[in-house]
Amino acid sequence: MTLKLANEALNAAFRLSNYTPESKNFHDVYGDAVEAEIKLIYAAMENCMAQEDHPRALETIKRLMSQGRRYSYRTALEQAA
Repeated sequence: MTLKLANEALNAAFRLSNYTPESKNFHDVYGDAVEAEIKLIYAAMENCMAQEDHPRALETIKRLMSQGRRYSYRTALEQAA
């Protein structure tokens, strides 16, 4: 289950990399990426995360829900320059 969610989160981040904040569907795709990441953290908490790491994971989820995630919008050409 965790592997499936990790793939979903990765694919959502890849999809998001095709958009800029000005793009029409950016907010939908961004929301999908953040939601997939939150699901992955919850799955990790339930399946394999040490109990002492749970408070930090909950803080990460709380921050993702309130502030989102900062993703890079630079193209490969911009990064190479």
